[in-house]
Amino acid sequence: MPIRAYFLASTAMRSTNYTMLTPDLTDDEGLFLGTRSYESVVTNAVDDAGGRAFVTDYLGTTPTLSLEIASVEDLRTTADVKVFLAGLQSRGFTGDSQLLSLLGRFIRRRSARSRRCSSTAS
Repeated sequence: MPIRAYFLASTAMRSTNYTMLTPDLTDDEGLFLGTRSYESVVTNAVDDAGGRAFVTDYLGTTPTLSLEIASVEDLRTTADVKVFLAGLQSRGFTGDSQLLSLLGRFIRRRSARSRRCSSTAS
């Protein structure tokens, strides 16, 4: 069973009791043809080393990442659920499980009585 450990540090991490491996990826045509995965190559290399080894996937500076999320402030006062959902969708928010869970938690369905009252009032 593989165990993954991630270290963010200013120096390289080295194991004191396990082999450090650098899998040879240059001769593996399957990686470039898509018939083998990087994970399978690493797993095989670790198995060949007796099953106990560390592999450094990336060693270098931590990349800078910036995210820009579209503002939804103007939707705060929107009472119409369809307009609200269309506004979210137009900003790139898709119906993933987390968003659907939040919508189900904070948007209440109108009761059948209030729907009848609003339709007869028109």
